[in-house]
Amino acid sequence: MKLQIPDKRNLLPLNFEYIDRTIDQYYRPIQGYFMRKRLSLALDLLSSSPNKKVERLLDVGYGGGTFMPSLAKISKKIYGIDLHSKMNIVKKILSKERIQATLSKDSIFKTKFRAGIFDKIVCVSVMEHFRDKELDQACKEFNRLLVPGGFVVIGFPTKNIVSNFIIEYILKFKPDDIHPSGHKEILAALGKYFDTMTVVSYPAFLPHSLGLYVVVKAYKKK
Repeated sequence: MKLQIPDKRNLLPLNFEYIDRTIDQYYRPIQGYFMRKRLSLALDLLSSSPNKKVERLLDVGYGGGTFMPSLAKISKKIYGIDLHSKMNIVKKILSKERIQATLSKDSIFKTKFRAGIFDKIVCVSVMEHFRDKELDQACKEFNRLLVPGGFVVIGFPTKNIVSNFIIEYILKFKPDDIHPSGHKEILAALGKYFDTMTVVSYPAFLPHSLGLYVVVKAYKKK
Protein backbone atom coordinates (compact mmCIF):
# COMPACT_ATOMS: atom_id res chain seq x y z
CA MET A 1 0.00 0.00 0.00
CA LYS A 2 1.33 3.42 -0.97
CA LEU A 3 1.90 5.95 1.80
CA GLN A 4 -0.35 9.00 1.75
CA ILE A 5 0.28 12.09 3.90
CA PRO A 6 -1.69 15.35 4.00
CA ASP A 7 -1.32 17.78 1.13
CA LYS A 8 1.09 20.47 2.30
CA ARG A 9 -1.46 23.12 1.28
CA ASN A 10 -3.86 21.71 3.88
CA LEU A 11 -1.47 22.09 6.81
CA LEU A 12 -2.07 24.52 9.66
CA PRO A 13 0.45 25.58 12.33
CA LEU A 14 -0.12 23.81 15.63
CA ASN A 15 1.99 26.43 17.43
CA PHE A 16 3.82 23.57 19.10
CA GLU A 17 7.46 23.97 18.09
CA TYR A 18 8.62 20.34 18.25
CA ILE A 19 5.63 18.99 16.32
CA ASP A 20 5.60 21.82 13.77
CA ARG A 21 9.30 21.23 13.07
CA THR A 22 8.71 17.50 12.74
CA ILE A 23 5.78 17.94 10.35
CA ASP A 24 7.79 20.32 8.17
CA GLN A 25 10.53 17.71 7.75
CA TYR A 26 8.13 15.34 5.96
CA TYR A 27 8.02 17.75 3.02
CA ARG A 28 11.75 18.45 2.67
CA PRO A 29 13.83 16.71 -0.04
CA ILE A 30 16.40 14.89 2.13
CA GLN A 31 14.88 14.69 5.59
CA GLY A 32 11.49 14.03 4.05
CA TYR A 33 12.59 10.81 2.40
CA PHE A 34 13.68 9.29 5.70
CA MET A 35 10.68 10.64 7.62
CA ARG A 36 8.27 9.15 5.07
CA LYS A 37 10.23 5.89 4.93
CA ARG A 38 9.50 5.28 8.63
CA LEU A 39 5.78 5.52 7.98
CA SER A 40 6.02 3.36 4.86
CA LEU A 41 7.72 0.58 6.82
CA ALA A 42 5.02 0.74 9.49
CA LEU A 43 2.26 0.84 6.87
CA ASP A 44 3.60 -2.30 5.20
CA LEU A 45 3.25 -4.21 8.47
CA LEU A 46 -0.13 -2.68 9.29
CA SER A 47 -1.70 -3.44 5.91
CA SER A 48 -1.10 -7.18 5.78
CA SER A 49 -4.71 -7.56 4.59
CA PRO A 50 -5.09 -4.40 2.45
CA ASN A 51 -8.54 -5.25 1.09
CA LYS A 52 -10.11 -5.71 4.52
CA LYS A 53 -10.57 -2.83 6.95
CA VAL A 54 -10.49 -3.49 10.68
CA GLU A 55 -13.01 -1.87 13.02
CA ARG A 56 -10.74 0.28 15.19
CA LEU A 57 -7.13 1.44 15.01
CA LEU A 58 -5.26 3.62 17.51
CA ASP A 59 -2.42 5.97 16.55
CA VAL A 60 -0.30 6.61 19.65
CA GLY A 61 1.47 9.96 19.36
CA TYR A 62 -0.47 11.14 16.30
CA GLY A 63 1.27 14.54 16.32
CA GLY A 64 -0.13 16.58 13.44
CA GLY A 65 -2.12 13.69 11.96
CA THR A 66 0.48 12.97 9.28
CA PHE A 67 -0.17 9.21 9.24
CA MET A 68 -3.98 9.47 9.35
CA PRO A 69 -4.66 9.56 5.56
CA SER A 70 -2.90 6.20 5.23
CA LEU A 71 -4.49 4.73 8.34
CA ALA A 72 -7.94 5.61 7.00
CA LYS A 73 -7.37 3.08 4.23
CA ILE A 74 -7.03 0.17 6.66
CA SER A 75 -9.49 0.94 9.47
CA LYS A 76 -13.15 1.96 9.60
CA LYS A 77 -12.58 4.06 12.72
CA ILE A 78 -9.38 5.88 13.62
CA TYR A 79 -8.43 7.04 17.09
CA GLY A 80 -5.43 9.09 18.11
CA ILE A 81 -3.88 10.06 21.42
CA ASP A 82 -1.12 12.54 22.18
CA LEU A 83 0.01 14.73 25.06
CA HIS A 84 -0.70 18.01 23.27
CA SER A 85 -4.03 19.83 23.22
CA LYS A 86 -4.13 20.74 19.54
CA MET A 87 -6.87 18.28 18.60
CA ASN A 88 -9.13 20.88 16.99
CA ILE A 89 -6.38 22.15 14.70
CA VAL A 90 -5.47 18.62 13.63
CA LYS A 91 -9.14 17.85 12.99
CA LYS A 92 -9.31 20.87 10.66
CA ILE A 93 -6.31 19.54 8.74
CA LEU A 94 -7.89 16.10 8.51
CA SER A 95 -11.26 17.50 7.44
CA LYS A 96 -9.54 19.05 4.42
CA GLU A 97 -8.34 15.52 3.65
CA ARG A 98 -11.91 14.23 4.17
CA ILE A 99 -10.87 12.13 7.14
CA GLN A 100 -12.66 11.73 10.46
CA ALA A 101 -10.74 10.70 13.56
CA THR A 102 -11.43 10.62 17.28
CA LEU A 103 -8.55 12.51 18.88
CA SER A 104 -7.86 13.01 22.57
CA LYS A 105 -5.22 14.16 25.01
CA ASP A 106 -4.11 11.00 26.78
CA SER A 107 -1.06 9.06 27.92
CA ILE A 108 -0.18 5.58 26.70
CA PHE A 109 0.98 4.75 30.21
CA LYS A 110 -2.68 4.54 31.26
CA THR A 111 -5.34 5.43 28.72
CA LYS A 112 -9.05 6.03 29.22
CA PHE A 113 -10.04 3.27 26.78
CA ARG A 114 -11.57 0.00 27.88
CA ALA A 115 -9.58 -3.20 27.50
CA GLY A 116 -9.64 -5.13 24.22
CA ILE A 117 -11.04 -2.32 22.06
CA PHE A 118 -8.49 -2.01 19.23
CA ASP A 119 -7.69 -4.40 16.39
CA LYS A 120 -4.45 -2.59 15.58
CA ILE A 121 -2.26 -0.02 17.30
CA VAL A 122 0.52 1.97 15.68
CA CYS A 123 3.17 3.97 17.49
CA VAL A 124 5.89 5.59 15.38
CA SER A 125 8.87 7.39 16.89
CA VAL A 126 7.46 7.63 20.41
CA MET A 127 8.94 4.79 22.46
CA GLU A 128 12.50 6.10 22.21
CA HIS A 129 11.44 9.08 24.33
CA PHE A 130 10.58 6.82 27.30
CA ARG A 131 12.84 5.61 30.09
CA ASP A 132 12.99 2.31 32.00
CA LYS A 133 9.62 1.72 33.70
CA GLU A 134 7.86 3.93 31.16
CA LEU A 135 8.70 1.44 28.41
CA ASP A 136 7.20 -1.35 30.49
CA GLN A 137 4.05 0.67 31.22
CA ALA A 138 3.53 1.48 27.55
CA CYS A 139 3.97 -2.13 26.41
CA LYS A 140 1.61 -3.34 29.13
CA GLU A 141 -1.02 -0.84 27.98
CA PHE A 142 -0.62 -1.85 24.32
CA ASN A 143 -1.35 -5.41 25.36
CA ARG A 144 -4.38 -4.41 27.44
CA LEU A 145 -5.95 -2.35 24.65
CA LEU A 146 -5.67 -4.95 21.89
CA VAL A 147 -8.30 -7.53 21.03
CA PRO A 148 -7.11 -11.15 21.29
CA GLY A 149 -5.01 -11.78 18.20
CA GLY A 150 -4.62 -8.05 17.53
CA PHE A 151 -1.23 -6.49 17.02
CA VAL A 152 0.80 -3.35 17.59
CA VAL A 153 3.27 -1.88 15.10
CA ILE A 154 6.00 0.18 16.72
CA GLY A 155 8.74 2.15 14.97
CA PHE A 156 11.83 3.61 16.59
CA PRO A 157 15.36 4.66 15.59
CA THR A 158 18.30 2.37 16.08
CA LYS A 159 20.69 3.83 18.60
CA ASN A 160 24.20 3.83 17.13
CA ILE A 161 26.85 6.24 15.90
CA VAL A 162 25.24 6.77 12.49
CA SER A 163 21.71 7.42 13.76
CA ASN A 164 22.99 9.76 16.46
CA PHE A 165 24.87 11.74 13.80
CA ILE A 166 21.74 12.09 11.66
CA ILE A 167 19.60 13.17 14.61
CA GLU A 168 22.10 15.75 15.81
CA TYR A 169 23.42 17.24 12.58
CA ILE A 170 20.57 16.75 10.10
CA LEU A 171 17.43 16.74 12.25
CA LYS A 172 19.03 19.22 14.68
CA PHE A 173 18.16 17.46 17.94
CA LYS A 174 20.41 16.21 20.75
CA PRO A 175 20.10 12.39 20.64
CA ASP A 176 20.29 11.58 24.35
CA ASP A 177 17.95 14.40 25.31
CA ILE A 178 15.02 13.21 23.20
CA HIS A 179 15.96 9.52 22.69
CA PRO A 180 17.03 8.12 26.06
CA SER A 181 16.04 4.57 25.02
CA GLY A 182 17.46 2.61 22.11
CA HIS A 183 16.30 -0.37 20.08
CA LYS A 184 17.65 -2.92 22.56
CA GLU A 185 15.70 -1.53 25.50
CA ILE A 186 12.48 -1.21 23.50
CA LEU A 187 12.66 -4.73 22.07
CA ALA A 188 13.34 -6.12 25.55
CA ALA A 189 10.28 -4.34 26.97
CA LEU A 190 8.06 -5.64 24.15
CA GLY A 191 9.31 -9.17 24.75
CA LYS A 192 7.75 -9.17 28.21
CA TYR A 193 4.20 -8.83 26.87
CA PHE A 194 4.23 -10.20 23.30
CA ASP A 195 5.37 -13.62 22.11
CA THR A 196 5.33 -13.34 18.32
CA MET A 197 7.23 -10.44 16.80
CA THR A 198 8.25 -9.53 13.25
CA VAL A 199 11.21 -7.16 13.15
CA VAL A 200 12.27 -5.22 10.05
CA SER A 201 14.93 -2.56 9.78
CA TYR A 202 16.13 0.11 7.39
CA PRO A 203 18.28 -0.29 5.38
CA ALA A 204 17.11 -3.89 5.01
CA PHE A 205 20.53 -5.28 4.06
CA LEU A 206 22.05 -4.29 7.41
CA PRO A 207 21.64 -6.03 10.79
CA HIS A 208 19.21 -4.29 13.15
CA SER A 209 22.01 -2.93 15.31
CA LEU A 210 23.74 -1.27 12.33
CA GLY A 211 20.66 0.15 10.62
CA LEU A 212 18.92 3.47 11.05
CA TYR A 213 15.38 2.48 11.96
CA VAL A 214 13.50 -0.54 13.30
CA VAL A 215 9.81 -1.40 12.97
CA VAL A 216 8.24 -4.22 14.98
CA LYS A 217 4.92 -6.02 14.59
CA ALA A 218 3.97 -7.72 17.85
CA TYR A 219 0.89 -9.93 18.28
CA LYS A 220 -1.22 -10.30 21.39
CA LYS A 221 -1.94 -13.86 22.42
CA LYS A 222 -5.29 -15.17 21.21
